[in-house]
Amino acid sequence: MDEQHLYGNHNLFNSASELEQKGADNGMATSVDPLPAHLHNFGAYPQQLPVIHENQAIFNAVIPTARWNSVFGWQFDHQIDYPVNYPFPLASLGERNTNNSSPIFSISDRDGSLVGNTENIDPSSIQLPYQSISTILQQEVYPKLQQIATAPHFQQLIQSIFGNHINIEKLHEIGNNWQIGEFSTLPLIEVREEFVFPTNTMGAFAGEIGKIYLSQELITHSESRKIADTILEEIGHWLDNQLNRHDTPGDEGQLLTAIITGQHLNNEQIAAIQTEDDSTTIFVDGQSLNVEQSTLPIITIAATDATARETITGQTTNPGRFTLTRIGNLAASQTINYTITGTATKGTDYTSLPGTVTFAAGASTATINVAPINDSISEPTETVTLNLATGTGYSLGTAKTATVKIDGDNKTDLIHFVNNESVVVWLSNGDGTFNAGQPYTPRSGYAMSANNYNFKTGDFNGDNKTDLIHFVNNESVVVWLSNGDGTFNAGQPYTPRSGYAMSANNYNFKTGDFNGDNKTDLIHFVNNESVVVWLSNGDGTFNAGQPYTPRSGYAMSANNYNFKTGDFNGDVNISTSYIKDIDFSFYITINSPNGSESLQAGSSLNITWTDNIAENVNIDLYKGGNFYVTLFSNTPSDGSENWILGNNLPAGSDYSIKITSINNGNVYDVSNRNFSIIASPPSSDPFTPLLTQQSAQYFKDRPQFYTTGNIFAQSMYGSSLINGTGYTEGNCTWYAHGRVKELGGSTAALNSMSGNANQWHNQLSNGATIVGINDVQVGDIAQWISGTAGHVAVVEKVYIDSSGAKRVVLSESHYSANYDGGGAGTLHRIVDYYASNPNRYIRVPKA
Repeated sequence: MDEQHLYGNHNLFNSASELEQKGADNGMATSVDPLPAHLHNFGAYPQQLPVIHENQAIFNAVIPTARWNSVFGWQFDHQIDYPVNYPFPLASLGERNTNNSSPIFSISDRDGSLVGNTENIDPSSIQLPYQSISTILQQEVYPKLQQIATAPHFQQLIQSIFGNHINIEKLHEIGNNWQIGEFSTLPLIEVREEFVFPTNTMGAFAGEIGKIYLSQELITHSESRKIADTILEEIGHWLDNQLNRHDTPGDEGQLLTAIITGQHLNNEQIAAIQTEDDSTTIFVDGQSLNVEQSTLPIITIAATDATARETITGQTTNPGRFTLTRIGNLAASQTINYTITGTATKGTDYTSLPGTVTFAAGASTATINVAPINDSISEPTETVTLNLATGTGYSLGTAKTATVKIDGDNKTDLIHFVNNESVVVWLSNGDGTFNAGQPYTPRSGYAMSANNYNFKTGDFNGDNKTDLIHFVNNESVVVWLSNGDGTFNAGQPYTPRSGYAMSANNYNFKTGDFNGDNKTDLIHFVNNESVVVWLSNGDGTFNAGQPYTPRSGYAMSANNYNFKTGDFNGDVNISTSYIKDIDFSFYITINSPNGSESLQAGSSLNITWTDNIAENVNIDLYKGGNFYVTLFSNTPSDGSENWILGNNLPAGSDYSIKITSINNGNVYDVSNRNFSIIASPPSSDPFTPLLTQQSAQYFKDRPQFYTTGNIFAQSMYGSSLINGTGYTEGNCTWYAHGRVKELGGSTAALNSMSGNANQWHNQLSNGATIVGINDVQVGDIAQWISGTAGHVAVVEKVYIDSSGAKRVVLSESHYSANYDGGGAGTLHRIVDYYASNPNRYIRVPKA
């Protein structure tokens, strides 16, 4: 352990730079930041600060002896003991401030038993405001990161959030550290006053400086789980910054938090998060920073059962329902305020509502039921309107208001098809009489037969009101969605797809809920061999599947009188009595490889399949019945993907392919039988770098003075080659010019690129172009743009590894001030990267 002693009566507030220099002189790390800004070099554990005695001003602090610990930073002999009558809240403790900047509270991510030994810490004596963050990190953040890093499909989980082109090497490095409880590379955290942040923002990550900011409001008023989830979300933003060249669309930090904390998001919530703009700007210490933010959860409302009904005496009322949806941080329970308006009277027409509703911890929805009060009074339709109100800890979305109608009954009514133009709804009075409404026509010029055989009834949008479907002609149908008051909203004519033929009579159709979503679907008995299920989308349109035949030679009449619908196995999905083995759910069927194929490592194969789904799929390789590797993640379900087998895939006859819907893990298919992979033949020409200088191997990984050491300095490739651009011999830019020239590249195109490496892509001319990762080839220039100057290297080889990932072998040169203790000089080397590692590739045309 390196130690540096600090003695009593030393003024902390005027000596930070002095201590930092002492640490640096002794080879000590100084970026530990556990304290307010003016103490930011004093160690990683606020629990081990000295007693601070109140003097004339807090800025004259006297402290006892301290020791430097190379892991934990500055360590003191006893703990802080703030006076009871401390003159101002600890949360406002900051530097003596002359520029009105807000105080900073920094903590280190080196914390707890996961990194080192803290058994000598007495938590009961800790009084610092940021101690709670330290505890949250150790108890609620680090264990969750360690848990996800040890998950069997850690890489696949991360790719599902951050995309398939992440830096895999960096991910493995981070994941390996998390597995062993090493979190020292995570960004520092600072707590800032609320006014620094935009409204409703709880935390932010600044990629420019690699730091997480938390709002003082969050720390002061939130429970630990919400604080932990906010930190996890910002770590997600940091992780994206580490793994990707560009920000992942949407709020990737929120998705990572959902996976880590076990939140269950539906498709709509996932889609909303993936389209959310989580970027904003904060102004800190005179600097404008672009950040990704964690915001308050957003609350919206919808009437998911928009009709409530009274019933006759002795029957249970049919309530209406409001559903509130919470998007964002779901960690803690959350109480939402609302007000009630409308024409219905609380306590008379419906049971009074309390004015608040609470989301359970982890829940994304909360419901409010409107329970009608039965009476014997004949009443018109009345309304209950719920209006979301502002409150603490949440913000309101655009949908702030919803309405439920109370129609006063739960009785079977009649509809009269009067003539070719109109219908009349007869609402039952419950005593054998009816209240016949006015003639209703969907719209001017709408024609319908006065006979009802062209109509069927059903609840096609799941709102518990009876709708109609009109079989208009041989090509289309029109759905009439009931408004619950004797009128309808008739949609536009709907045809499943071009050329689809159906009888204008409805006897070829039956209704049922074939996928269990509480919306009425249709089944079309097309002919003697097949049926087609139309799954309702709830808006007057349908998703008509492909023709289905139970098995070869199975005969049935195109008329449906041989069939009845019902739930015959209690699984909610409706099947039929005559062909009750039909499963009308979505499917995937693998066509190739599907058994008995013999494939050679290094070759390619077109994986093909059929399906009736719209969402993307994952394609995985299995060996011996166990998952081996993901070949394609979140790829379009277009029925085909070209698979390039890795050269290093082990030989075996126990391989299979599994294709799975990304939305529903129960929709998948596996190869019917295993197929074989045989080893690729040994290469007669093993790969060697394409460098022509005989001294290449001597200089590989050897630091030498650039004036004599670079492999090009001893040949014709001096700085004069690049026409006075001024590149120092040995720099990466100088080397890339020389190497691409050696490979036959155009001097004119090369000379269009000058200055720092991270600017080359902005200077291309004379035929030089940017190429995509799928087109990269030998002789292209790999470019990185991070840092002050960036970096460039030259592609020497492109290949596919055993996991199916594309890799590149690069040659590069680095000028180093003191590489490996060998003095100033050049490191020339050959490196092997995932092709997604560089930011881009540049192609120089041949001379």
